[in-house]
Amino acid sequence: MQPRPDVYLILVIPDARPESRWAQEIPRIGGRIEDARGRDWRVAEVLRSGRETYTVVCEPLPAGLAAVPELASDLLDRARRAVAQTARRRRP
Repeated sequence: MQPRPDVYLILVIPDARPESRWAQEIPRIGGRIEDARGRDWRVAEVLRSGRETYTVVCEPLPAGLAAVPELASDLLDRARRAVAQTARRRRP
């Protein structure tokens, strides 16, 4: 049985219409998020829009050497998500 997603996100993407989806956690500023087309974006801002609803403003990812710190942040976020998902699966 899969756990129910905890938060509802509204993604504001520069070159597309806003998207909405359920997610397990609130995205972090500076983190990455994928849109419905499979493109990666940087989370520029996270605004609470209602009870368990958040508006996520996205911007293009940096290119070249500026992206190196993003790689470390992305790896850390992925590791935290993996640990959190493992902990949720163990619950009865």
